[in-house]
Amino acid sequence: MLNWQELIHNAPLGHKGRNKRAATLLQDLLQGHTANSHGVVGASLELDQTANQAAWRFLDNKHLKLPALYQPVHAALQQRIAVGQRAYILHDVSVLDYSRHERKEDLCVVGDGRGYGYELFSSLVLDSCGKPLGCLGSELRTAHGLLSWQSAEILPFVDRLEQAERAVTAAARILPGRELVHVADREFDDLQLLRRCRRSLFLIRAQHLSRKVRQGKQSLSLREATEKVLLAPAGTVKRRQDFTTKEYEMATESPGGWPWCSWRRWSCTNS
Repeated sequence: MLNWQELIHNAPLGHKGRNKRAATLLQDLLQGHTANSHGVVGASLELDQTANQAAWRFLDNKHLKLPALYQPVHAALQQRIAVGQRAYILHDVSVLDYSRHERKEDLCVVGDGRGYGYELFSSLVLDSCGKPLGCLGSELRTAHGLLSWQSAEILPFVDRLEQAERAVTAAARILPGRELVHVADREFDDLQLLRRCRRSLFLIRAQHLSRKVRQGKQSLSLREATEKVLLAPAGTVKRRQDFTTKEYEMATESPGGWPWCSWRRWSCTNS
């Protein structure tokens, strides 16, 4: 059984008082949120002022760096995923729009270029059955650069592909000997990324279906190559969208293989 208290106790936070405070905050999170806690029960109106101040001092401590905070998470992942076991790592970017917050001075242009806020790149680790195990790391993009789990200093922002490459490289270092499959949406469908990380396994939603690939001695478009794959039905999945529900057919290339959504077949039903 995972001993999270021991993991936090051994984290390099620089002072045993910080380790104790981190354990207290995590314990509050595990016990549940309150309506006014905003994600951290240790800093809410229901607690005394001393506890509130201690929580905010911890969160605003300039000596507390993201790499140190992530060490207990990495130690937990190493315990939860045995050597030789398969794990999936989902890479994605979330846009945090703060266009109406005038007091924030580090906002960057986000979304379609008309909004201001932050971009959060995260890498979520799942076990072989798809159960979430923890976040390998995250990077918050601001006007000044990236607040990264891999650096105590602000990193320059190049592009999302560079963030993904850095995460893939770090995953191999943190979880050696595991069969890691990196899963990403079509914005990461880039040949340069795949070539740089050619030693890694990927499952990426295709964006460039006209791209030429080699199948045996034939040169085919990616669309032509995928349409030749023989698929066996593996069930259905429903996804809620606005006021309707989309139902996707799931298929797999072979028994026990990775199930995927067939983009050619889906139907909409009223919810």
